[in-house]
Amino acid sequence: MRRAFFGKLAASTAAPVAAALILAFVAGCAAPKAYHKQTPATSAVQSQSFMIPSADILPSNIIPQAATIPVYHTVHAKETLWRISKQYHVPLNEVMAANQIRDARQIKIGQRLLIPGVTRSATYNFVMPYLPPADHWKYIVVHHTATREGNGETINALHLRRGWKEGMGYHFLIDNGTDGRADGEIEAGRRWQRQMDGAHSNKSNMNHLGIGISLVGNFSEVQVSEAQLTALVQLTKSLQQRYGIPLSNVISHRDVPGAATECPGNNFPWKRFTEMLKRIN
Repeated sequence: MRRAFFGKLAASTAAPVAAALILAFVAGCAAPKAYHKQTPATSAVQSQSFMIPSADILPSNIIPQAATIPVYHTVHAKETLWRISKQYHVPLNEVMAANQIRDARQIKIGQRLLIPGVTRSATYNFVMPYLPPADHWKYIVVHHTATREGNGETINALHLRRGWKEGMGYHFLIDNGTDGRADGEIEAGRRWQRQMDGAHSNKSNMNHLGIGISLVGNFSEVQVSEAQLTALVQLTKSLQQRYGIPLSNVISHRDVPGAATECPGNNFPWKRFTEMLKRIN
């Protein structure tokens, strides 16, 4: 089934995350937990991917209809063709045929792959993630990374260095235009693909009950970008509608009972965010 994708994957350049990122993140907001490790079928570059820029549902009243264009996926470090095919819910053999690939192990970092049968809007800087059936998600918890820059790959590596076996503790990351990702681009972690507990809030059983969404940035120091806020609203509303999560259960990390943090930062526009959600039926 053809699915609509929204956004454009913009290629930007940024320096690697410096040591300051690590120091800043220590003051951030995620919390560790033990998980079961999964290993993908084949590794084309290094190991498994954890990004899932694919789509399942997007209510028509959330994003206006716009001209659509084909979806291309740029291969990042540690991604496999098998994983990419799962991200977009397109059979591996179809992806290989569309890109004239004979050996699934021979993809390269930076290679652009056409995803057959999938289109996206040219209007937005994000694509909506695949939202699989589930019945245990009761909350949506909003975070910031407390870093100036980053993307799914760098935050994943940072969390691995902190000893978190499954890497990035959030289910979703919304980029701020640094480290080669577009401002407002949505990245979904392997915890989301595997429907695993998060490692973003270890109070009130929220790692199990809550979907963790983090925006790259330190919003105790800077403001949330319009692109990030737009993407957060669209993603949150889609999750609410998919899993029957009421607005009262869309909370910030600091509002989790028992949490001692100011995450997602004092500059986070919570009132405006919730008002935008209310305007979407």
